[in-house]
Amino acid sequence: MNHVMRWTIILAVAAGLAVLTACAKPPQERMDTLKNAMELADIAEAATYAPAELEAAREAERTALAEVEAQNQKFALTRSYESAREMLDKASAAAETARASAAANRELAMAAANEAVEAMTAELATAETDLAALAACRKKPKGFTQDLDLMRGKVEALSGQLAELEGEVDAENYKAAVELADAMRPEMSAVATDLSSARAKLNC
Repeated sequence: MNHVMRWTIILAVAAGLAVLTACAKPPQERMDTLKNAMELADIAEAATYAPAELEAAREAERTALAEVEAQNQKFALTRSYESAREMLDKASAAAETARASAAANRELAMAAANEAVEAMTAELATAETDLAALAACRKKPKGFTQDLDLMRGKVEALSGQLAELEGEVDAENYKAAVELADAMRPEMSAVATDLSSARAKLNC
């Protein structure tokens, strides 16, 4: 084997080892990207506004990091992080999906919560007006006082719930606010109907 051929082989082997060594390094940059993407999803309140998407991202993260660790346990020359890189990229994309979905859903919840406060405030004002008109009504049939007290108690309870609803909105807990508003609506509707019917019946 001549001198030139010997050096050619040596350089080829060295290049091959360099490639193997490079491929055997954990994809730290991709892991950092994934970590940052998951943190952004958390900041966007994905646990509240995009729980399914966040869980999908977390599962993808667990799978990707498990693959990285599996390769870490192998001998250097047999390691390959190619699959891990692909998994990490997919997990980062899933985390971004969770972040974007959370941001969009939070905006929708904020709008719905603010609309609910406005609607409930108007309905409660109408209920209080009807209650005052009934209290001033000349006609007071049997059981009227007890019924009026019952309706007054319901209106006061709804007033308290409205204050709680406003508090949730002020605290930017929009999902909780929407859920509270949904729970209030049937009672608000029932009270409004009862008061309106009572006024019509007594003509006051």
